[in-house]
Amino acid sequence: MLKIRYSLILLIVCSVSIPTRAQVVLSGDVASGTGSIEIEEALEFTITSTGNASVIVFQGWADAWDGTNTAAFMSPTTLNYKIFTTSQSTTLSHILDNNSYWVSQSVDLQSEDAYIYLSSGGFTVTSGWSIFIDPQTWSLATTANFNSNVSGSFSGNVYLADATGNRLSNLNSLAAVPEPSAYATIIGFVAAVVCIRRNWIRSSA
Repeated sequence: MLKIRYSLILLIVCSVSIPTRAQVVLSGDVASGTGSIEIEEALEFTITSTGNASVIVFQGWADAWDGTNTAAFMSPTTLNYKIFTTSQSTTLSHILDNNSYWVSQSVDLQSEDAYIYLSSGGFTVTSGWSIFIDPQTWSLATTANFNSNVSGSFSGNVYLADATGNRLSNLNSLAAVPEPSAYATIIGFVAAVVCIRRNWIRSSA
C-alpha cells in the first residue's frame, strides 16, 4: 500500500506545472498609452570593458527591423542600480523598439535589438565591477507605430553597452524563473515522498 502511495506522489510531482515569472516584461498597449515595462528581478552584470554604460540592450527582442526606430518615453525617468552593494541612480529616457542608427558603427548592437537608453551619458563602469539593475516599473508614453514584437516577457540575452552600442558587460541570459511559492510546493512534495519512503522501508524490514 505504501509503495502505491509512493508511486502516486512521484507521479504528481512530475506532473505539477511550476508557476514562473519573467525578469523583464513589457505589458499593455503602448500605442494606446497603457504600456508599461517592468524589471521583476534584479539584472546582474559583470563589466568586461571600462566605459560609460549608456544602453541596456535586449538582443533580438524586436525580432525584425520594421524601419520605424520608434522611441517610447519612460516615466519616471530614474534608473536605480547598484555598483557591488552601493546604491546609485541615473536618468533614462526611452525604450527603442529596434535599432537603425548605430548598426554601421557598432560591433555588437544589431537592428533587431531593442534597448533602453540612459540619458546624461549613463554611468561610468570599470572592468571587473558587478552591476545590479534594481527591480522597478515604468509607464510608457502613448507611442504610435511601436513595434508589436517588443512585448510580453523577454527571454534572451541582455547586456550593458556604451553610447555607440558596443558591449561593456557579459551577456546575461534571461528566462522565466519559478515563483517563490513554487519552491514551497516542491519542498512539500519532496518532504512527503521522503516520509512515505522512510515508512515503507521500515514496514518492509
